[in-house]
Amino acid sequence: MKVKRLPKDPGPAAWNALLPAADAAQPLEAAITADWLVIGAGFAGLAATRRLNQLCPGDRIVVLDAVRVGEGPSGRNSGFMIDLPHDLASDNYGGSLHRDHAQTSANRAAIKFALEAGAEYGLGCEAIIKSG
Repeated sequence: MKVKRLPKDPGPAAWNALLPAADAAQPLEAAITADWLVIGAGFAGLAATRRLNQLCPGDRIVVLDAVRVGEGPSGRNSGFMIDLPHDLASDNYGGSLHRDHAQTSANRAAIKFALEAGAEYGLGCEAIIKSG
C-alpha cells in the first residue's frame, strides 16, 4: 500500500539546534513482521509501546515514525507535561469540577508513567512538581 498523504512536518524544535548533529536516520527498506505496529514516536506512541511491552513481553513491537524520535510535534514542547485540564476549545475553559478532577488524576498518572519510563531507560528525566 502506498501512502498518499503525510502529516505536515513543522520542522525541528529550537532546542534541537543546540544538540550535536545526529547520525543519519535509518530508513525502513525491507519487509518486516511484528505482532504490534505503533505509528508515531511521540509521547502517546512511546507510552503505548512501553505498555504493550509490559503486557506482552514476548511480542515483537515496531514503532514507525516519519522522523527521528523526539523530532516530531510532541518533541517540540521540550518534554513538558502538565496535570491541569485545559480544554482550550470549550466555551467555559474547562467544564465540570468532577471532569476536571478526573482529568487531573489521569494526567498525573500519565506523568508518573513517563517518569518511570525515563528512570527505567536512564533518560535523566527530572520532574518539578508543584501543587496548589
